[in-house]
Amino acid sequence: MKISNNKIFSKIINIVPAIIILTIVLKIFIFSDYISWQKQYDQFSIPSNTYPGGDARNIQLTAYCEVNYNDNFKDCYKLAKPIVEIYPEANVPPNNYPKLWSYTYGLFDNFSEEFFMNFWRANAIALFITLFLLALRTNHAFFAIAAFSPVTILTIERGNIDAITFFILYIPILLTTKAHKFNSLFILLAASAKVFPIFALPIFFLKIFQNNFKVIIMGFIISSPLLVWSFKDIFVFSEYTSYGFKVAYGFLSLLNAPFFSDNHEIAYFVLSLYVLGIIFYINFEKKNKIYNDLIREISLLSKRDSFLFFTSILIFGLTFVFSISWAYRLIFLFPALFILSNLLSKFSKILLFIIILVFWSPVLGWNLQNLMCYILFFFISPIYFRVFILFKKFNKNNLYFVK
Repeated sequence: MKISNNKIFSKIINIVPAIIILTIVLKIFIFSDYISWQKQYDQFSIPSNTYPGGDARNIQLTAYCEVNYNDNFKDCYKLAKPIVEIYPEANVPPNNYPKLWSYTYGLFDNFSEEFFMNFWRANAIALFITLFLLALRTNHAFFAIAAFSPVTILTIERGNIDAITFFILYIPILLTTKAHKFNSLFILLAASAKVFPIFALPIFFLKIFQNNFKVIIMGFIISSPLLVWSFKDIFVFSEYTSYGFKVAYGFLSLLNAPFFSDNHEIAYFVLSLYVLGIIFYINFEKKNKIYNDLIREISLLSKRDSFLFFTSILIFGLTFVFSISWAYRLIFLFPALFILSNLLSKFSKILLFIIILVFWSPVLGWNLQNLMCYILFFFISPIYFRVFILFKKFNKNNLYFVK
């Protein structure tokens, strides 16, 4: 009993710093007494708006116009009455979220600034709570690195729904070890919220996630109505999504970079060299097996940790290849960061270091972060090749390759 009590006391002592940090970030960013919104976030290297929750305003405005002026929606949206009456400088872009968000917001029939800020706070708290539980389940010592990251702070400043999507995808798996049985449901519910978590689905190519096929199919069936509702307008809201290089990432984002935006031929040449470099590096790794220790460590992960790691790197890698995303989407790299922080191999430490640089390089400039994402994808590419392209060579009992 004495040993058991000592273990409990030790665990409590270990999580106290994380609890203190959680309290601090909630006080600074969620329940702050700052008068100037922009000043509050500028000091953390965030290119902030002058008004709160800029990315979520199109949800508020869409819901307002659908409820009150559905017959004259375009004029209502252009006037942006509930927002510009309080923030005359506000510029609300066209809605680029699935309809379920404006529909859900409209159900409350409350378009006041107070209600919007409660909506913004709920979204932000969801992100911090998920990061907090992720830290407790993996490595609490890295919570501060995640919580104070410019990427995290940018996400909550914008009020982007990536935060609640992150919560939907990961909070069930963090709350109970039995939740992994329904991982297909969580992925598809998250995809209904923001589409791109659909990129996590290739985890079902791995044998470790194929042992309950009936439950996987059930998850698809349960989530299909929401999924269809969200995806039916995918080409509409994707058309209204803006792209850039600064505060963004993605393979083709280089076309929007300084100098390259006016010289696309040179940009394509550089990208071609980049692809050739990746092919060379994958072949080099294939011959020399330099990732063997890392792959072995990954193969020994629990089902929960495997879910966290693989969904994380899949969402990053496939959004990098197939889209240009704003930097707040990088929050989905946090599970990989926390899992790698517990591994011991040489390349796990290299990848961990690069991911930390991805999250913290905005302190030196958001353009630098974009470039760091190219470096990260380069070094993570052998994992995609060995785990997902050669998945048929997995041993029956784990994820490690047999020659």
